[in-house]
Order: sequence, then structure tokens, then C-alpha cells
Amino acid sequence: MKKWIASASITLTALAALVGCNQAPIETEHYSFGDTAEFETKAISLGSDVTWVEADGEEAFKLPVVITNLDDENEAITGFFWATYGPEGEINVTMDHLFEGSLSSYDYIPPGESLDSFIVVKFEGDGEYHLTFSNYRDETVDIRLDIAR
Repeated sequence: MKKWIASASITLTALAALVGCNQAPIETEHYSFGDTAEFETKAISLGSDVTWVEADGEEAFKLPVVITNLDDENEAITGFFWATYGPEGEINVTMDHLFEGSLSSYDYIPPGESLDSFIVVKFEGDGEYHLTFSNYRDETVDIRLDIAR
């Protein structure tokens, strides 16, 4: 299991480098709790009901997220990439794979439907966390969240 997590961490970091996400992005438009950001084929909303969990021996928090398929075809969850950054701006690997029902446990969203799920983020101390969603092409959304224990 630990070997798989290390592999996922390396893969996630490599993907982040490919889409220009080595450090917390600086964007002109930012989103936060309760906002809805739209891509061409998806809308992403983050709820504000953060819950605290333990994930693989680490303190973490669950962020509720709703993804809506705006397309008239099935939309693959793998059709976009997400990364999280801790308060220091360093990439923070999500811990979704440890929780059934997390965003990474779904394959697709049917046309016009919404997926009510969550993202699990390792807690690295109080501060501003960033979530970046990218469609691998030209759309990137930066969500900034103030998290305090």
C-alpha cells in the first residue's frame, strides 16, 4: 500500500509539473467555499462543511464537492486533474483513494447530473489551502480555502 501511495505521489507531482502546477497558482479570479466554478463541460462547487478525519495515520480534512456534468454526454471524472497545495504553497497529495465515495472513486457523471462527493486533504497546519482543477488543456480553476483546526 505504501509503495502505491509513493507511486501516486510521484505521478501526481509529475502531472502537476506537466500542467504548470509546481507551485500554488496565481490567478486573477479565485473561488472559495460555496462558489461554483464552470469549465466548458463541468461545474464545480465546494461546500463549507469541512469534517476532520484520520487518513493513513495522518490528520486530514474532507471537503464536500459537487461536480455537475454540463455536457450532453457522459463526462469522465478523469477528464480533469485536481491538485491541492498546503499553506506553504507546496503540493499536497490528496488522500481520496483511502475513502469510499471520494471524488477519485467515481468513473463518470451522466449527462445533466451532479455527483455529490468529497476530496480528502492532508492537514499541514492552519492557513490558506489551494485546490487547482484543470481540464488538461486550457481551463484552470483555483480555489482558495482558509482552513484552521
